Amino acid sequence: MNSCVTLLSFKPHEVNRFIQKRGKREARVVSGIRSHCIVVYSIFDPAIKPSAQQYNMQRLSSSIFLKFGFTVYGEWFVNRKRIPKYKRRAPSDEDTTADEPATDGARRGATEGKRVLIYFPEFDGHYGGIVDGYDKDKDGGYHYHVVYDDGDESDCTWREIQLGLIWGQTGGFVAGEHDDPLPTGPIGSAGSTEWSLEEEEELRPQFPELEDHYESTDGVGGQFQGETNYGQIGRGASGPSKVRQHGIIDVANHGKNVGDAYGSFFQARLNDSVASNHEVFPGPRNCVLYMAQYHPVPAAGAEQQKPTTWSADSRVYAFYSEKLLSKPKEHFKTYKDSKKYHVRHGMCQNASRAETHGPLIVGMAFCACANAWSSSTMSASSSSTMGKFELWKCQGRRESGRLRLRPRPSLPSSLE
Repeated sequence: MNSCVTLLSFKPHEVNRFIQKRGKREARVVSGIRSHCIVVYSIFDPAIKPSAQQYNMQRLSSSIFLKFGFTVYGEWFVNRKRIPKYKRRAPSDEDTTADEPATDGARRGATEGKRVLIYFPEFDGHYGGIVDGYDKDKDGGYHYHVVYDDGDESDCTWREIQLGLIWGQTGGFVAGEHDDPLPTGPIGSAGSTEWSLEEEEELRPQFPELEDHYESTDGVGGQFQGETNYGQIGRGASGPSKVRQHGIIDVANHGKNVGDAYGSFFQARLNDSVASNHEVFPGPRNCVLYMAQYHPVPAAGAEQQKPTTWSADSRVYAFYSEKLLSKPKEHFKTYKDSKKYHVRHGMCQNASRAETHGPLIVGMAFCACANAWSSSTMSASSSSTMGKFELWKCQGRRESGRLRLRPRPSLPSSLE
């Protein structure tokens, strides 16, 4: 089976840890900065080659899981509970909405100032905006006026507004169902331990205020940051998660990525199944079910973790089916010197512009070694280590042209 290990680190905070006396070592309290950290083990069939498609699915699900508490791709388990799965779709006649109020005052109170996500069939997409008015004299029931984030306006019906309210609260997604049921009964032969996996009934966002997602991959993982990846980065801020995406490929030969050690932990726990006389059925999903059942949380527990950035206090086991990963990939045009610029920022929040042009702020990869960040280097121009930041367009393959815009001398203030 294939795997992709990701660490999600967020909400840094100061902690104190008591170190017990041992031999000549005196008891003491160690203070430091610790982050909430989740390690995500994504497992899929060995017949599926690791690709940017699976990587992007995992990244989008990570952002949405942190911000909203559900997933859109794969089957995720946290502490023996399967996370709710949502899907994004067009409205249908089967969707039900509340009845329209009879009075003008009630209609205004139920709509004005509310944020909605309206579906446009001609674009097959949802666009966000604010309901800023009601006019009962409009024909055809189009009484409600919406101003969208990109400056456009339109009149909508009560039903469109109600559906827009639902989609606006869930990032454009609605509740869906998992493809396979959870296992029940004895895990192995008769009389053995029974499965205790269950459905998570509530949405439990870990980081609802998430606005920026910085991803860092090593040289090997950088192969997934090709055209499909930076196309998604350019559209992240206006996409389903509404999170600005920042991609960085670390320079090779400066150490292994933090996920490598956690990959070894996974293998070690799986090997323990033999010594523990546990039965692991073949197949990647059965492997995920086994790990979610027997190793739901780190053995040390969150209270025993050191004050570090990458010390995981919870685990996610995710399964991606062959059917899911066999979907067609979305391709984008490359931009000039794309292999040289290893730092990419997607800041565009205008949905129509992001989908059409995919603007990216790009820069050269930086080196984090001591020599690169010496006082003499820092006193010089930042371009000596990172080069100039430039603004490029990353368009879809169906768009025409490839344009270079005016160079930017520095990052926007929100990135500094």
